[in-house]
Amino acid sequence: MVMQAASSSSPIARAHERLRLDRHDCRMLRRGLEALRPPERLRPSQYITKHIRLSKKQTTEPGPMNLDRFPWSIDLADIEFNWPTKRGVIAKKPSQYGHTTIRMAAIAEMTRRYRGDALYIIGKKDKATEKADRDFANMVKESPDVQRRFQEAQDDGERTTLTSIPHSNGRVDFIGARSAPDLSSTPYRFVFGDEYEQAMDAFPSGYGDLYIFMTGRQSFFSGFTWLELWSHPRYKGQGIDLKFTTASTEHEWAWDCPHCGEPVFPRWSCVHHTRTREDGRPDPESAEFRCPSCAAVITDNERYRAVWPPRLGGTGRFATKLSPEEQAARPYVGVWYHGLSSPYKTVKHFARLMAGCSTAKERMTVLNLHMGEDYEQALENVTVVNVKDRVQVAERIVVPGGPLGVQFLAVGVDVQYPPERPTLYASAIAFAPAMAYVVAMERISGFAAMFDWLGMLSIPVAHPPGFAGPANLGVRIATFDSKWETGIVCDNLRGQSRYSAVNNSRIRLLPVQFEAHLHRANPVVEVPLEKQMHPIHRQLGPLERFQLNRHTFVDRTMRRFAEKQVVVLCRPPDDFEAHMTANVLVPKKSRHNFDTDELVWELIDKRHDDWCMSMVYAEAGAAIKEGLDRLHQTELLEAEAARQRDAREPARPSYFSRHRRSGGYWNRGGF
Repeated sequence: MVMQAASSSSPIARAHERLRLDRHDCRMLRRGLEALRPPERLRPSQYITKHIRLSKKQTTEPGPMNLDRFPWSIDLADIEFNWPTKRGVIAKKPSQYGHTTIRMAAIAEMTRRYRGDALYIIGKKDKATEKADRDFANMVKESPDVQRRFQEAQDDGERTTLTSIPHSNGRVDFIGARSAPDLSSTPYRFVFGDEYEQAMDAFPSGYGDLYIFMTGRQSFFSGFTWLELWSHPRYKGQGIDLKFTTASTEHEWAWDCPHCGEPVFPRWSCVHHTRTREDGRPDPESAEFRCPSCAAVITDNERYRAVWPPRLGGTGRFATKLSPEEQAARPYVGVWYHGLSSPYKTVKHFARLMAGCSTAKERMTVLNLHMGEDYEQALENVTVVNVKDRVQVAERIVVPGGPLGVQFLAVGVDVQYPPERPTLYASAIAFAPAMAYVVAMERISGFAAMFDWLGMLSIPVAHPPGFAGPANLGVRIATFDSKWETGIVCDNLRGQSRYSAVNNSRIRLLPVQFEAHLHRANPVVEVPLEKQMHPIHRQLGPLERFQLNRHTFVDRTMRRFAEKQVVVLCRPPDDFEAHMTANVLVPKKSRHNFDTDELVWELIDKRHDDWCMSMVYAEAGAAIKEGLDRLHQTELLEAEAARQRDAREPARPSYFSRHRRSGGYWNRGGF
């Protein structure tokens, strides 16, 4: 009786008694009904939370996937479910924020709702194999519901350039971008591009554009298809950023300011410094996040609470500045979340990373990888419009951040013919840690009048109440152009002891000239000592003189205009706009006079750029002698220790001295 009761409680036994079928037929009927059962009605985020599990090889917290780790994770998982009319997603992101893991879980979830093959493209083939074997295969193995679908199909083993993982509704292929042309005739319903910027670099140039190749794999399907591109950005207006701004809805993870209620789209420009260090650079310990609308300081704790979505007590959501009509016209959904929206990292953390950058390349790396923000380089020519935008006539220098904003005043002088009484174009620039203020521009005839102007130049500075600092700023360094009139310029500067009547200190006089043989890696070279001496009156002593790479310093000045880091506080001359727009970016000529991909700044034929060059020389002198953009103090100490070690080494034989090249100054502690 006990055995009969137990057997009658099973579904097969009840069907056997009700339908009078054989037990084998009951099992077949049950399997057929299971096959006809519709899939579980769950949103992708709900399915991922319920069924997807991560292994120890994928995360330090193995087990069920947690979509509450970051504020935007659930919205990112549901992006395809929420936008069924779009063709796909274009996403910009920082590195190490779980984006790839979430989208891999979404791929596993798509295999239960759609029939069709999926293609996963990444930069290199070994990375594709790693993503397939370590990440996706382990995710399938740890998730029973997903594993059930993938066990129903077997790999045919025909493909060698990709890693193929089949399932009951198709397969998922992982391949490197260099091998992607092997799939030129293969149709795919879903295409995913991981690290799109790197994949573009690896894609063979003979096969055209990677984006066109990826969309071409979907052209065989007339129904629903889906394309995803994600990567940390590189340059503004290029790569993933170009696709994001031209083809997507440009949604960003935004949150409301706790002070004014306006939406905050975080950028590095929202971070301000209130103090500077001894070397003149911003102090990362004084960094604070300010609302771009009301300029109120948003503390880390306020930001941590605001970035979460409303269901978790915050105001975070994906928002866009485009109108509904513009969003409808874009074929892709835009997704972008900034590192400053992370609830686990402080503003000072990012400020320390930026303070550790000694080159533009390192600064770009921090912006791209840690913040997910593109780097704006000076690739566009300076126009009359943005020159006019930088002009703000003022009587006093008012610097955000207090009296330590302006560090020193430098003058650049461009020397023009005739040699006996040259015309000098002078621009005085007050340099702050992140800004340059053009405070005076004069066209002067003769060196004597120039020296008098330098000594008497006085710029008023505005200080906050209670600060007992100097009311005026005088010239500290003056950099002179000595390209063709080398002897004339050096003879006028040699032996001069010019003092500033304001600073009551000596003004450094520094001759420089551009040299074509210098390259960007070593753009500043000090002239050998024997060429610094007067050929006849050697008792006058040496005069420091430097050779510069033209593109490097012209690009620095033009970049200030592009990045809005220069303000003209004086009334500029009438020909200032024409001079500032006389330099354009052109492809650099190779040895055989062919154009290369490298761009350099060159002067337009029959145009003048004297005012522009005077600003370039002021920037060069400030960089060489006054530590503008210098290295960290620890790196300076290391460089000094290296120089001391070199001084203790035995001298080379005299034979080698004739072939020894002059050393560069750029990496010797001047920056």
